[in-house]
Amino acid sequence: GHDVDMVVQAALMIYEETDGKLTGIDLNCGCPQQIARKGNYGAFLMERDSERVCEILKALRKNLPSETAVSAKIRLPVEDETLRERIPRLVETGINFLTIHGRTLKENKTAVGAVHADRIRLAIDIARKLDPQFPVVCNGGMENYQDIQNLLQSTGAVAAMSSEALLETPNLFQESSTQITTPQERFRQQTDFAKEYLRICATKGPPLPGVGSSSFSVVRNHLFKFLHRYIHSEQPDLRDRLAGTNGKHSIRTISQARELVEDLEERYASLSDDEWNALSSTAPHASWYRRHRKPERHVHQKVLSVPVHDTRTGIEERKREIKNRIEDLKKRRLKSRKGAKQRTDVET
Repeated sequence: GHDVDMVVQAALMIYEETDGKLTGIDLNCGCPQQIARKGNYGAFLMERDSERVCEILKALRKNLPSETAVSAKIRLPVEDETLRERIPRLVETGINFLTIHGRTLKENKTAVGAVHADRIRLAIDIARKLDPQFPVVCNGGMENYQDIQNLLQSTGAVAAMSSEALLETPNLFQESSTQITTPQERFRQQTDFAKEYLRICATKGPPLPGVGSSSFSVVRNHLFKFLHRYIHSEQPDLRDRLAGTNGKHSIRTISQARELVEDLEERYASLSDDEWNALSSTAPHASWYRRHRKPERHVHQKVLSVPVHDTRTGIEERKREIKNRIEDLKKRRLKSRKGAKQRTDVET
């Protein structure tokens, strides 16, 4: 939200509901979704009114006890000058740590590209000039365990945060996740994720008792991510069943979801090594993480060394081009007016 008092009241309500056992409150100022634009929060609030964001963080820090952490997550602004102004103001609000997603507001979904590790590093350097011990967490471009290690090393961050990749591979932060070497092993891993998740749902929830079928959409969303490689293009009928668009065969319960996973396992059970290697699901771009990313586009470590000024240079060049076009247009209009005046003078 963008209302200071409302955010503070919500935080205090959560604190009371947890009997004071609240570990922390994080203000997400990095959300690029259109609903955040309409509601004036997330990354849109940060770009429209960063001062309001600082007011919210100061109020949270003032009203919550010191043992409850207050933190924020942001995206990179387009200009380094803005970054140099923004980071000190955020640190001075008294927050306990800051998470930085190394992409701008517009670099999301189909426009997503490589994470700007150098600019995360710049932000960290700025923060540590004010407080050498201030913790900054890096975020973005982490598809696997090695990507995490590379980004930590490149930026100097104290920790890493994942959002999308973690939803598909919950063991992302475990070094053991690097031991997956064959298509068969990856398939077993993803179906095991799905089965374990359904086991948890059956005992802990969701769906929540009494809520109805609408809460099952939460289960669907997670299963789509776990199984995306296989049901998106290779098993479209299972995809439709899970989506709830296949009439009476649609999945609406935990037991039906288990049957779908078992059906998927049976379809791949007798494949030879050559058949496995020929599947489209074995390609890197088949993952849910890369659903918005073109196969040839780098998304993580290979572009980490790209200089920050390359992005700014491109922006400055576009600004100059637009300025030159405007000047040319003005000259043409002025010339046209002079010509019209001369013709009028001759006629009179």
